[in-house]
Amino acid sequence: MRSISFKLIAAFLAVSLVGAAIAVVLAQMFTRSEFDRFVIDRSRNDYVESLTLYYETYGSWQGIQTATRPGPKGHGQGQGPGMMMQDPLPFLLVDPNGYALTPAGSYQVGDQVNSQTLASGEPIVVNNIEVARLLTIGNTPQLDTRDYQYLQRIIRAIIFAGVAAAALALLLGIFLARSISRPLTELTTALQGFSKGKQKQHVPVRSKDELGQLAAAFNQMSDELEHSTQLRRQMTAEVAHDLRTPLTVMKGYLESMREGVLKPTPERLNTLYDEANHLTRLVNDLHTLSIADAGELSLSLQSLEASELLERAASLYQHEAEQKNITIQTSATDGLPQVQVDSDRMLQVLGNLISNALRYTPEGGRISLKAYQSTNEVDIDVMDTGSGIPLEIQQNIFERLFRGDMDGQHSGLGLAIARSIVEMHNGSITASSDGPGKGSCFTIHLPAA
Repeated sequence: MRSISFKLIAAFLAVSLVGAAIAVVLAQMFTRSEFDRFVIDRSRNDYVESLTLYYETYGSWQGIQTATRPGPKGHGQGQGPGMMMQDPLPFLLVDPNGYALTPAGSYQVGDQVNSQTLASGEPIVVNNIEVARLLTIGNTPQLDTRDYQYLQRIIRAIIFAGVAAAALALLLGIFLARSISRPLTELTTALQGFSKGKQKQHVPVRSKDELGQLAAAFNQMSDELEHSTQLRRQMTAEVAHDLRTPLTVMKGYLESMREGVLKPTPERLNTLYDEANHLTRLVNDLHTLSIADAGELSLSLQSLEASELLERAASLYQHEAEQKNITIQTSATDGLPQVQVDSDRMLQVLGNLISNALRYTPEGGRISLKAYQSTNEVDIDVMDTGSGIPLEIQQNIFERLFRGDMDGQHSGLGLAIARSIVEMHNGSITASSDGPGKGSCFTIHLPAA
């Protein structure tokens, strides 16, 4: 199968050859036409000079027919001065009244030309008096040897120029073809590397045109793919660790109870129950995140007041907050437009944010839920007076399995799930904090219904 470089070179060669051939043919036609015109003009000027000299010498046109009759080698047979006539010239000499004085073409001596044809002739003036007119008719005079050789040299030069132009076009075509096919070849090699399991693939960006943009987009895709692969590997390792820890605890207790080393007391059964709940939460989070990534997380949208969502979310965590002596407050701007949301999924998002706030807010702290309008959006803030978020990890807070505290008690998937659900509502979620000990604020941006 022919490569694209070969096809491009063949295309450039074909275009250059056709273009050069057309240019050579047109140049030859134009050159021959102009050269014929030059020969006619030169012959006419020489003829006019000879005729003028003849009339000045004899004072009339008597005998002009004999003087202009062509002879061997182009020498006239008449007695007129300067009459060196070649083969029959395409010129007709007429008197001021339009009567032919010499034969030419289809005209004979004595034939009269019409006024329009007469006006197109070149006047012959002697002593400021127009004594005749010279009309150009018939074919171009036959070229002499020097003229013919000169014209052939010009045509050969045009052909050589055409060949040189075609060769130059071919060289440029080869250069352009390689410059176009080279990035494609590099991309093909990089893609083949992907198929062999080599994740890190970069190609040089050689230009700013479409091929350069394609190479840059490929490099960006490669970086994102490598990042996603690293996250997946990290997620697999950490999920395995998170699953192993409660399973190890449960297995240890159960083996000890089975062998009679430990008795199944209520405290030990509660520990087993807590670890089982931990496993259940982790599995549920993984399942929610997987179906969200697959685009199979179904939404049952309905128009709701943002204040209603806040009240319901606050009521779900009110008891836990009271146990920790933390205040949960809700507020909403009057006249807020409704939002199109799946209430259960959005309560899951708010629940993740509130549970995080409860975990990081000390006793006596406050959690504020606030809804307000911003341009064409309804924004919901979940603010706390807790430990805050360090600036260096704020950009990673929504990554999967990212745990700023690294306490190992939570899956690290809650914020990733929250972001996926919000984005499915055509919204976005952001986090901000002034630093450790200054609290944090998570803002959900939802389009107004």
